Amino acid sequence: MAGLMLPLLTGPNEPSQMRPTINDLRNSVNSLLAYLLDQRQIWLFNVMRFGAVGDGVTDDSAAINAAFATLRSMTTPNNSNAVALRVYFPDGYSFLVKTTINGTSIRNIGWGIEGAGKIIGQTNGQPVLDLTNARYCVARGLKIFGDSTLTPNVGILTAVNSTFQVSDVHYFDGCSITGSFTVANFYNYGSEDTTAIRLVAYNDYNSASARCIIATGYNSLGITSPYETITASAAVSFNDFYGAHGDFRKTVTGTPVWIERAGGLALVSSYAVSYDAAAIILHTPADNVDCIFPHLDVHCEPATFLVSAVEFTRANAGTTTIKGLYFSDYYATAKTQIFKAGTNATLVVMVDYDIHVAFGANPSIGVFNDPAKFALKGGTIYVSDETYFNTPSVFWGQLTTSLRSSYIPAQYTVAALPTGLVVGETTYATNGRKGGEGAGSGTGVPVYWDGVGGTWKTFYGNIAVTA
Repeated sequence: MAGLMLPLLTGPNEPSQMRPTINDLRNSVNSLLAYLLDQRQIWLFNVMRFGAVGDGVTDDSAAINAAFATLRSMTTPNNSNAVALRVYFPDGYSFLVKTTINGTSIRNIGWGIEGAGKIIGQTNGQPVLDLTNARYCVARGLKIFGDSTLTPNVGILTAVNSTFQVSDVHYFDGCSITGSFTVANFYNYGSEDTTAIRLVAYNDYNSASARCIIATGYNSLGITSPYETITASAAVSFNDFYGAHGDFRKTVTGTPVWIERAGGLALVSSYAVSYDAAAIILHTPADNVDCIFPHLDVHCEPATFLVSAVEFTRANAGTTTIKGLYFSDYYATAKTQIFKAGTNATLVVMVDYDIHVAFGANPSIGVFNDPAKFALKGGTIYVSDETYFNTPSVFWGQLTTSLRSSYIPAQYTVAALPTGLVVGETTYATNGRKGGEGAGSGTGVPVYWDGVGGTWKTFYGNIAVTA
């Protein structure tokens, strides 16, 4: 261990000035860790070597940004060094930052952030850590705390800048982002192929618009960077954001997970706790491009008031078409329903869906808040208990629909059947007449919309349904 300095351990009768202090021992552990990391061919840029104090009181922003700037100067965009480069935050220290940490435009393969030192963000409406236009960041064990004294808007920002260069392939492992954030703990705008494993995101900022996770391919919320130009309300390619074993909790009012214009986003074996009306919102922005192939294996739990597990919202009134939705909740505890057609969502069409729900404390909740606002096409719903599409329509077990037509999980009298639907839509007329039933004595039939003359027809005779 050439070059590794350890303090001399002395006995109780030795002079006190020879005994190692707590700081000596702490520095020894950090020195040992640095040595071991060096054997993995990793170079560490220890923020304390750049002047950080780590007492939680002194503003360490300048020292930390000097460490990032030095690392940046040694990188070549989109190439890898002979050794990995890491900014290092030693364990046991608290690093106060009042200016955003500048990790922007570092695009070197294999760079990253190590160490379990705590970063206290007092950035007053700005991100704590800004990774706009960066690529390939590997962060392990990072701890960020949003201090409400000067509340940051975001804990970690990953984003494309106004030139829309690729900003992707980040990997976060075992990171925690807690405290207060006015917008979100983690904000991802167009940073594709980004992975977050064992991410803990608790937000106690008391606003319904504050989230834990925001993943967007449009930036309709207009997030900005102090170092790069980011375009608001601009569509970008945004695919393959992956989170596993995460814990996302909005500890006061607000929905923890907000997803917009994303493709192939996956949250697996994760946990979302909400005090608000939904645990997850899938939002369609002003360009009317919906999320596709969302994979949501999330236990959605109410802190006090969760009404829906997943809510669909839109910037403009219209139809939301969700293709390839996978949803699984092993112990559903929503108060009212699993899926809700929310703001401006006049109809939600689910195509090629796969839904698995095991009900928890309230097995009689509905699958949909307003079944007339949902159309199902080519998929399967499995539920563990008797539930309702809408009273008195009872559904229990498995429901499979064809890709050739859509099924509206609602029931209507013949007089109340809706109009203006897509050709081939199917539903149920509760007082429709089967063959041989007299006028006024219909016991109910499934019907389909043929689109000719605005007619609902029965399957058995291809004739207009009557009561």
